[in-house]
Amino acid sequence: MKRFLLAALMALALAVPASGQDTPRTNSQGQVRLTDQVRPLRYDMVVTPNAEALTLAGDVTIEIQVLSSQEEIVVNALEMEFGAITLDGRRATNTRYQASDQTLHMSFGRPVTPGTHRLSINYRGQIYRQAQGLFAQDYDIDGGGTGRMLVSQFQAADARRFVPSFDEPAFRSVFDISVIAPANRGVISNMPEASSEALANGMKHTRFQPSPSMPTYLMFLGVGDFERISQTIDGVEVSIITKHGDVEMGRLALQAAVETLHWFNDYFGTPYPLPKLDIIAAPGGGGFAAMENWGAILFFEQYLLVDPETTSEFARQFIYTTVAHEIAHMWFGDLVTMQWWDDIWLNEGFASWMENKVTDALHPEWAIWDQAQGQRQAAMLLDARPSTHPVIVPIADVEQANQAFDAITYQKGYAVVRMMEEYVGEDAFREGVRAYMRQHAYGNTVSSQFWDAIERASGQPVRQIADDFTRQQGVPLINVEAARCRSNVQALTLQQGEFTSLPVSRTPLVWRTPVRVQTLGGQNRADALTGESRSASLSVASCAPFIVNPGQIGYFRVQYPRATFERLAQNFARISSADQLGLLYDVRALGRSGVVPASDFLALARRAPSNGDPNVWATIAGELVAIDALYANADPRHARFRTFARGLLNPVFRRVGWAKVEGESDNTSILRAALINALSNIEDPAFQAEALRRYQSGDIDGAVRGAVLAAVGAAATPETFNDMLARAQAATETLEKQTLYGALANTRDPALAQRVLNDVVFSDDVHAALGPTLILGVGANHPEMAYAFAEAHPSELNARLDPFSLRSFLPNAGVSSNDPAMLQRVRAYIDSIPLTARRVPEATYANMNERLQTRERRVNEVSAFVGARSR
Repeated sequence: MKRFLLAALMALALAVPASGQDTPRTNSQGQVRLTDQVRPLRYDMVVTPNAEALTLAGDVTIEIQVLSSQEEIVVNALEMEFGAITLDGRRATNTRYQASDQTLHMSFGRPVTPGTHRLSINYRGQIYRQAQGLFAQDYDIDGGGTGRMLVSQFQAADARRFVPSFDEPAFRSVFDISVIAPANRGVISNMPEASSEALANGMKHTRFQPSPSMPTYLMFLGVGDFERISQTIDGVEVSIITKHGDVEMGRLALQAAVETLHWFNDYFGTPYPLPKLDIIAAPGGGGFAAMENWGAILFFEQYLLVDPETTSEFARQFIYTTVAHEIAHMWFGDLVTMQWWDDIWLNEGFASWMENKVTDALHPEWAIWDQAQGQRQAAMLLDARPSTHPVIVPIADVEQANQAFDAITYQKGYAVVRMMEEYVGEDAFREGVRAYMRQHAYGNTVSSQFWDAIERASGQPVRQIADDFTRQQGVPLINVEAARCRSNVQALTLQQGEFTSLPVSRTPLVWRTPVRVQTLGGQNRADALTGESRSASLSVASCAPFIVNPGQIGYFRVQYPRATFERLAQNFARISSADQLGLLYDVRALGRSGVVPASDFLALARRAPSNGDPNVWATIAGELVAIDALYANADPRHARFRTFARGLLNPVFRRVGWAKVEGESDNTSILRAALINALSNIEDPAFQAEALRRYQSGDIDGAVRGAVLAAVGAAATPETFNDMLARAQAATETLEKQTLYGALANTRDPALAQRVLNDVVFSDDVHAALGPTLILGVGANHPEMAYAFAEAHPSELNARLDPFSLRSFLPNAGVSSNDPAMLQRVRAYIDSIPLTARRVPEATYANMNERLQTRERRVNEVSAFVGARSR
């Protein structure tokens, strides 16, 4: 009966007109916010999604607390129509919709008095094809046909597409969710099912247990043909949920969830508070890997499921660390939530640090902190450019909130957390985290409250250091001045400046920076803290070579005196893998910016033993590819550089081979894939012939299957391209189809690249979310072609990308171009979009500008180095 009534009301629904006075509501901080004088306490909602029609019908009653008299009640809503609206049973006398801040304004004939009230709204919304609100993901069914799964994505502010609500993180509420869906489909939400009632016409009404108090963006709804595997740990049922037929590929993810949940229960000192933890694998993609909905984490399946025959070791470890990241959010983000989006780093930076900390504790053989240096370096590259921003940056509205999810927030955030843990000590830091959890459970916080907890637990003044690194942008540069060693004591002076990717005229910023110096082997060390004077002095009780920032825990770059650098280069094989990586990364950055010759990276790479650490050689391989891309096709020096690069890489590749051997480390498999990628990019003829032979014979190690296929696709002839295309079209398994199509997009042949764009990316066989990814794949080798194609197909991209991803798509399509004309096109595009939407595109532009400004110098320095060694 209720369903019939709902349909009748929807037939009479009215689209609320926009107000003639469309001025966003802002608070004293300039934030577009709802009033804090009306707060939600509880949502009681019944939603009926129609997967075929892509529509959503709903009834919601929100128990609200009014703190002061209100002329109107205002909630967030987006792309909805509204039926009956009542407050305590009294119908609304006036409603208006304000598009500028996505709010529905309701008045009821007289002021709403302080106290508790019940606001009821009948509404109709939509189900999206992009990853926003409640959205649909289609997939091929083994044996024929197509399936459709519905899942939700509400961060940062897309819950308002699902239900009229107080859609801000500070408005925590209890959610009592009911769903009317087909009886032959599973339904998932944050909490376990409370009851299920069969309805007419093959439908069922599922009600879930009330949630704990949480913000709207952590709600979840999933509807589909599901399978699950489960295991109970510490009294919590942990499940991996997939579309029918895929569940066995979730075993690694289940292992990761069980192991990390148990470890987190101990670390945080507060047990995971929900009775279950579902991890859902959705087909397709949406511009992110996973989302930490409380008790119902959403993943896209390529980031969660493992095919033992084809999944790379890198992907396996990524799955493990991403599961750890999302489960860490069950505490940092879900149990305790930031007050507003300018402190989103409290969620993401902490979870990014924790994913590595727990993985290192449970799987030390992966040397995950060494691997994570690459993530930290990505943040440092961004942070040295004019487009950077502080970790904590004022967020005015939803548009800016969506742009806050970048490497500065995640990776600089984690680097600062790790540096502060090292500074105060692991035990004191953990006690501070536990106290923070106890004090703020089911509440909202700002950054200063977190650092206050660490200060109280450690007794150390960490706030000043933390504020320097989170409230101002940039990367410190520690210049080392070494006096002559006397009586077995080295006196060092540390001068702090600022590292920037291009010269700047302003005064360098100042950071209070904890710095450690340690001799090779670790027998002697000394610590200092730079400050307002920009300098610090210390002594090391040894004349041995030394490393600044041992273990690479501090967030800064280091420039050594030339003589010290030469000593380190000569002793490179003796240095720990973490510090080999640190030296390589610092020299790479300093060489790109012109502080040292760009060839210094090659000087270190030549000293790396061929049986050296896999992470070190993977880094070297990646940078050789980046240098190779700087050369113009007609540059006669290019061939000599490629000969040099092959001479470095081929001895390592001969050692690791094409396939895994018994007893090798997991990270050797990651190195193997990196070498395959590098040798493909520098077009080693013998390598390319062997890759093609293995593709044709099927003799490919599953762990590097994706890398080998990408190499074959890059060098494909029309005949090989057609064969790979036929295999992609015939594939029924989602991951295999994505791998094959991605390999086709990797082609270096312009005519074949045009075929990918014209005939593949928007074809019916290519999932909607995959098409844009293939355009970016083509852009890696043919940026002008990819940019022009994307520019000519706005409607197709608009149908496949959420608004945030769409803003950045054109610059990303052209980012690898070495043509100054492309830089100008990207600049013109950025200037055409709203100021509030420019942060991420500006970062892409800064990357291109830096490369073009430094390209000629870097190629000259590298070519001179290579030429001197080939004579």
